[in-house]
Amino acid sequence: MSMFCSNCGEGNSDTDLYCSECRSPLQYSGFPLKIDTIIQNRYKILKHIKSGGMGSVYKALDTTLHNICAVKELVPCPGNPQKQMDAEKWFKREAKILAGLDHANLPKVYDYFISNNRYYLVMNFIDGEDMESILEKEGKPGLPEEKVINCAMEVLKVLDYLHNQKPPIIYRDIKPSNIMLHKDGRTMLIDFGIARTVQQDSQSQKTAIGTLGYVSEEQCQGEPEPRSDIYSLGATMHHLLTGEKPIPFKFDPIRNLISGISPELENIVMKALNNKASKRYKSARAMLEALTIIKPERNRRNSGKIAQSLWRKHLIRNLAIAFLFFIILLITVVYKLSGLYTTPWKTIKSGTEKNLRSLYFTDLYNGWATGDNGTILHTEDGGQTWKPQSANVSAHLHGVYFENYLKGWIVGREWKEDKCEGVYLFTEDGGIKWEKKYCKNSVDFNHIDFIDLKNAWAVGEGGKVFFINSTNDFWEKKDCNISEKIEGLSFINPLKGWIVYQIKTGEIKPGVNKFSGRILRTEDGGNTWEGQNIDSLYNITAINFIDSNNGWIGGLENKEGFQLSWSILHTVDGGLTWNKQYSKDLLWIYKVKFIDARNGCFMGIGWKALLGLGMTFFYTTDGGITWVEKNSLIISINDFYFVDNSNGWAVGNKGMILKYNGGK
Repeated sequence: MSMFCSNCGEGNSDTDLYCSECRSPLQYSGFPLKIDTIIQNRYKILKHIKSGGMGSVYKALDTTLHNICAVKELVPCPGNPQKQMDAEKWFKREAKILAGLDHANLPKVYDYFISNNRYYLVMNFIDGEDMESILEKEGKPGLPEEKVINCAMEVLKVLDYLHNQKPPIIYRDIKPSNIMLHKDGRTMLIDFGIARTVQQDSQSQKTAIGTLGYVSEEQCQGEPEPRSDIYSLGATMHHLLTGEKPIPFKFDPIRNLISGISPELENIVMKALNNKASKRYKSARAMLEALTIIKPERNRRNSGKIAQSLWRKHLIRNLAIAFLFFIILLITVVYKLSGLYTTPWKTIKSGTEKNLRSLYFTDLYNGWATGDNGTILHTEDGGQTWKPQSANVSAHLHGVYFENYLKGWIVGREWKEDKCEGVYLFTEDGGIKWEKKYCKNSVDFNHIDFIDLKNAWAVGEGGKVFFINSTNDFWEKKDCNISEKIEGLSFINPLKGWIVYQIKTGEIKPGVNKFSGRILRTEDGGNTWEGQNIDSLYNITAINFIDSNNGWIGGLENKEGFQLSWSILHTVDGGLTWNKQYSKDLLWIYKVKFIDARNGCFMGIGWKALLGLGMTFFYTTDGGITWVEKNSLIISINDFYFVDNSNGWAVGNKGMILKYNGGK
């Protein structure tokens, strides 16, 4: 073992009394290594980053690989030879485990050694700032909820990875200073609390490891378990939200310390901080799912307020633009022809030429697109980049639904030996692995509506209506006694839903439409259906209900002659009566979706397509009283999804993916 000189860094034999280079006395020192010291004949110390009670962290140069790395130095307290031997065995065992970990939110440990009675871990250098420093600079007194939620979700992904190792790895020291925000946006866990266990008492394996205030009672008693990490994360979130350093085992409700905290987030944090492990979240994945569920709702509330504020702020400007509408239209056509036309939709490279049929997002970041020949694409950055996922099927995938970031399912259809067969895929890990089943019944549907993770309804040609429960392997056909093609459906639970289609009501004569839109409603899961004609529309191509009372339909107006206008109708009594909300000349409206009773959107192809301006997109923030129109250059859109009024995506043929940026 080499003894490095604390004065010049020269390596010497551990039997030498004086440095062979500068003749300084050689003795154990707890002081940090000096700059330019070379250890293990490989790592050159460039900068001392920080020191703690058990050692130091350095920025270093790996002279073999010629890259910057981080070197963590652990200095155990002097002990008897047996304790030193036990500590050395423990360190090598734990370091080997850490070196085997591979996760995007963990630094990669790629070397470890013991030198000069000090223990060293070498890992990737994380260029960023820890959350404790960020809190000191940006806390007012705490950090914004969104920042804390994003940070916690990333940490929970790491904990889920660690806790599912065999055997499970318990992090044991979660606190703001051990969480770093990388310059590339990733949240990183940087310290495994390894220093504190280097000097564990050989007479007892129940050693309390961690930082007081962030550790649970069972961890203080030397009996940590995976839910101990959940407690520490809860304490960290409490600290980051309030700016108040934690008092051991005593956490006041967050609303008593700061104003405006959302009740959903406070409930999650306080549940994680329960002193009884059995009353916390049962796993990191369970807590991650809880945060995933509340995040879209928060985003919708915030974006709705922003959208309304911007509309009021720019009201006069928008009126002026409306006054010059005709001139702007001409300019737009010229811009289109010259290639300078701008659009609120941005084209994203999907990496595939396959037609994309369906789309679903669980929040602003995580989404899935599915399409022909078993195509499954996943994004984790809000649609900026898409990565393929494989389910090893050649089926055309027509529907996708995810309950949260991890659990979801996809349905499709595949021709096998001249027979169409339904395909059902399920995942519990975000699409890394898909469980594949072939349905027992032949399924040929055009539209699908997911109710939840367990139930879905589908409709198709010839009046076919199907229902599937994830506990079964087949689609159950529901008889609605029609033969027409069903144009759309909307279900709010497994029992209650609506379907729409078109029926012939008389003899067709030139200039006279003899068709009527028709709605069927069921309240017993499709065993019986109640019909209703919508005479004002001779075709209904879009439908969306958000609850038992509120629903919207869209289609062509029933007018004499060849006047082509479409209308949006709204009901507040479950479809008993319908009132027109909006009407405009348009050739076709094909989908309408509402986020809640006030915020919704629809898409169609109108007369502007003749000028090359393509798809038309409308949105409302007041339940349909007013609609705002946007345009796109793209026509061949098959599905779209909006998380809120400012963030949406659309997919189409030949791998087309568009991202809506609110028109900014």
